[in-house]
Amino acid sequence: MKFSTVNPATDKKLSDYEYITSDQLEAVIEKAHQGFLEWKNKSLTDRQGLLKKLAQNLGKRRDELARMMAQEMGKPISDATAEIKKCEATAVYYSEIELSSLQLHEIKTSFKKSYVAPCPTGIIFGIMPWNFPIWQIMRFTVPTLLLGNVVLVKPSDQTAGSSLILDEVFAQTFGNIQLFKILLLQNELAPSVISDRRVTGVSFTGSTKTGRLIASQAGQAIKKTVLELGGSDASLILPDADLAKAAQLCVKSRLQNNGQSCVSSKRFFVHRPQLDTFLTHFTKAIETFQVGDPLDIETKLGPLAQKKFKESFEEEWEHLAPFFERSWKMEGEIFSKGAYFAPRWAVMKEHSPRTISVEMFCPAAQIFPYDTIEQAVQMLNSSDYGLGASIYAGDIEKAQTLAVNSIDSGMVTINDLVRSDPALPFGGVKDSGYGRELSSHGIFEFCNFKSVGIS
Repeated sequence: MKFSTVNPATDKKLSDYEYITSDQLEAVIEKAHQGFLEWKNKSLTDRQGLLKKLAQNLGKRRDELARMMAQEMGKPISDATAEIKKCEATAVYYSEIELSSLQLHEIKTSFKKSYVAPCPTGIIFGIMPWNFPIWQIMRFTVPTLLLGNVVLVKPSDQTAGSSLILDEVFAQTFGNIQLFKILLLQNELAPSVISDRRVTGVSFTGSTKTGRLIASQAGQAIKKTVLELGGSDASLILPDADLAKAAQLCVKSRLQNNGQSCVSSKRFFVHRPQLDTFLTHFTKAIETFQVGDPLDIETKLGPLAQKKFKESFEEEWEHLAPFFERSWKMEGEIFSKGAYFAPRWAVMKEHSPRTISVEMFCPAAQIFPYDTIEQAVQMLNSSDYGLGASIYAGDIEKAQTLAVNSIDSGMVTINDLVRSDPALPFGGVKDSGYGRELSSHGIFEFCNFKSVGIS
């Protein structure tokens, strides 16, 4: 069965692809299993050497990958290039990470000798989205490989071309041993991969609704899952914050990746007496984002990934209009074309489940005035999501206290936007999922900490 990719900027078809068949799938899983049996016995230094080679090979395809991403999902090519560079840097980071945590750990017990051995478990199945088509695969794959597991990935159909280029990079790096494989897989076949005895874990990035389904299927098969789901991240601008700087960073967060990032701020809490000043800075910052062809190096904001997304969020914004105190929208002829969605903001009359029930995966901002910091924190935490949050403040110590003791999220930044770093664990709480990627935590998500006791 075939499917096609479409350029969201032009609404024109890019390429046709073929889904993998059941027989082909069985052969791929078995080859990955054989790859695991070989890979798990490689030394850690050998694995690190190949990860460094992976970074080098990825760099050689950087321009090609960036162009494909820009065409397939509308990411500005400068952002796409930055995404690949981040992937390269992450592979290098893990190729150089200190290995003591991956060694045997001797522990004094009632045994004459005892230790804990961190052991890989097998094939880890990744189901990954389109919005960061290379980074989200690499973010999960690289630490998983370092431990000694192997990876199969079902990417989004929308970014099939980008995924297949990445597949070629891995094949070039690892040769005949199959440690990574892209599966152009129909959704109906995913449960059979999850339940396969050779597959030992599942990592999913996507919507909360689909995450519940994946977790249920994995639970039936007694497989561990890591879920990185949706977000309704918030920025809390405290009264002593630098409003101009805060507004600039808030806009950068909201508009990154054309407004299609789980960790971008979508709700903004501003002290009521400072609201007008903040809005002036906020609007000016939005207007600096040049909208245009994703392949143009000057473009900062491209289209949404699909035309149907534009139509859906335009409708949702209209439904929210009765809750607006006031609103603003960028104008321009380009917003009538393809999947281009005009950046906008609205000051909301209330913070309620109705006004925050939908994750606005587009360049639209909801701004909520507050009277006290306690009120702002209560509103911020009232969301079902808990991925990331940002605090903008002059008093850093006070902001740190709020970050650690009061904010319900997996990540908090102070005077900066939320973003991933290979040295820090990445993930959320509540309906934003569980488990962590990156850092040493990402290495050990799919690990058997095997206890060995010797009499």
